[in-house]
Amino acid sequence: MNEPAKSRSGTAAPEAPQKAVSSQSVSPTPLSPELLQKMDAWWRAANYLNIGQIYLMANPLLKEPLKAEQIKPRLLGHWGTSPGLNLIYVHLNRLINKYDLDIVYMAGPGHGGPAIVGGWKGVKFINPVRDGAVLPILHLNGYKISGPTIWGRETDEHIHDFLAGHGYEAFFVEGSDPTKVHQDFAATLEAVILRIREIQTDARQHGFKERPVWPAIVLRTPKGWTGPKVVDGVPVEGTFRAHQVPLANVRDNPSHLKLLEEWMHSYKPEELFDQNGRFRAEYAELAPKGQRRMSDNPHANGGRIEVPLDLPAFTDYSLEVQKPGTERHESTRQLGQFLRDIFKRNTKPANFRLFCPDETNSNRLGAVFETTDRCFVSRLIEIDDHVSHDGRVMEVLSEHNCHGWLEGYVLTGRHGLRHL
Repeated sequence: MNEPAKSRSGTAAPEAPQKAVSSQSVSPTPLSPELLQKMDAWWRAANYLNIGQIYLMANPLLKEPLKAEQIKPRLLGHWGTSPGLNLIYVHLNRLINKYDLDIVYMAGPGHGGPAIVGGWKGVKFINPVRDGAVLPILHLNGYKISGPTIWGRETDEHIHDFLAGHGYEAFFVEGSDPTKVHQDFAATLEAVILRIREIQTDARQHGFKERPVWPAIVLRTPKGWTGPKVVDGVPVEGTFRAHQVPLANVRDNPSHLKLLEEWMHSYKPEELFDQNGRFRAEYAELAPKGQRRMSDNPHANGGRIEVPLDLPAFTDYSLEVQKPGTERHESTRQLGQFLRDIFKRNTKPANFRLFCPDETNSNRLGAVFETTDRCFVSRLIEIDDHVSHDGRVMEVLSEHNCHGWLEGYVLTGRHGLRHL
């Protein structure tokens, strides 16, 4: 896409210059009327199901007037963010089909500490030659459970600068008109996917010396988008009141029950589901097939692609002690030799990594550097010690980040060890 990234439904993004993201031109309206209608129907269906999961225990297709006894006695759920997440899902599906992409969708962390303990630093360790890529989509809808969010109130300029400082090129999409947001988001998402492909293709054909600048998307949509706008004279959509359950007294308040029924009917379920409740085929066909579905991707079900480690016998690293109290050794040095040989024996596939803050040598595990290096995808200089773009020892000064890396690495079918 050779034009500036979009912000506020079409105005120019922050003043920092935007590069052309692809040699292929991406149309500002990439969705045909027919495809737009189908994707919007898929999105409406997903939103409708979210509401049903929160409220209903009967009458799922609203074939009869909604009754209080059909409502769950206890209402639990988080409606506010669901429409945005569903929007991202259907648009990723389109690009998976178009470009045969291998994508895993990870959502969060709304409450999580990783949001502030170094998660943004991970981009600095992605090697475009051997690794996949991460596309952050910062979904900002303005509010948490009872007040504004920090990022939701920040200006585009400040968010742009924050992301740029972490090594990302930011693209902005914002709006509340579904038709326009569908087109804007489709254009931006396709452009950044092609940009990622360009980075990877260039690095794999020509190598690289400097860390790439990866794209990120900032998506601003209303909290509780498409939900009740006003309840009991108080605004709901676009406010913190849409965070969990926008209509909390449906069983006891007939006016709330009517509002819920009108809200659910606004998605036109009769157009989305057949008489048996099955999603209509013309919309279901938007989903990728087989393991290209994000929910069925082998990397999201790590046990299906796990290759067992080729482990040396640990007894080969034992120390002979003839008499108690007569030998002085460091057990972790022996462990380092064991780990060194795990790296050596597991190269095809290379499915083992070591994760730690910065303690590999101080923990006496330095023998691993006989077979691998510290991973560092930024600029390298001559005085670096066992540092390379291809290293498989992942060191970053955040125990939380190391834990997250290890957890993700293992859950996606590989093996690792974290030490402090």
